[in-house]
Amino acid sequence: MTTDFSDQGTAAQNINTVWITIGERPIGTYELPAEINFTVDREGPVEFTVVAGVTQNGLNALRIQYPFFQTHREDIVIRNDKRDYYLNEDDDSILKVNYLSFANVDPIEDFEQVGLRFQNTNLSDTPLRRITRNSHPDDVFDSQVPGEPNNASGYVRMREGENLFEMESVQNFILPQGSGPIYLEMHYKTNHMFTIGVFSNIPGRGLEQAPIVRAFPTNGEWRKIYVYYTDDVTAAFGATWHKVFIGAIRTAEDEGKEIDMYFDNIKIVY
Repeated sequence: MTTDFSDQGTAAQNINTVWITIGERPIGTYELPAEINFTVDREGPVEFTVVAGVTQNGLNALRIQYPFFQTHREDIVIRNDKRDYYLNEDDDSILKVNYLSFANVDPIEDFEQVGLRFQNTNLSDTPLRRITRNSHPDDVFDSQVPGEPNNASGYVRMREGENLFEMESVQNFILPQGSGPIYLEMHYKTNHMFTIGVFSNIPGRGLEQAPIVRAFPTNGEWRKIYVYYTDDVTAAFGATWHKVFIGAIRTAEDEGKEIDMYFDNIKIVY
């Protein structure tokens, strides 16, 4: 993946599936990494199409063709005396993916700038000072993308006696309703379950909250999630604006435990 970091945020993705078409013939869906064996019954140029996919809402069973990635199309000349072929062979045989030119990519927070673009909601009993930048090398997300800053990640600690954490984006977003897909992209690491969702401001009804996805503990690893916002934004018909929220609730099983959650590269794509 390549991006303009200043406008589109990180290029770090979790592309784990591809859909392959040769000419007009679908070859199949492959979980990466994959070696693809196929038969072409003629010589000459043949168009290969590769569509990149991700896991939606963190569910391995729900792999989708991500609607904001450009499709790779390449003509390869098939010869009877050649068996092995590589896409993008003139470069490094690694396909490059970009966001589509018409995709609206709105980075919300990468925790690299001065000030935070999230704030506590009125319900949260976890103080705002618990929402901080963390620069410890063991806990900062490293995109491993040359040229990208990896100096800090967001960090939230819920201490004993704090039972509800909830933060919302400072910015209001005007998102399309019923006219196209909407996704939230985010990296996270956590030792406790948390919820990702949307606030919608609807005239005559006020602010409505819709939880969308629960993210589960990651055993000390960073993960990337693609949260499908489309249905919940569309359901809030007539909303004048929307906000992203992230929240967690302490349960009886969490007594005496400090809850640690890390976030990075939060962005809306539509």
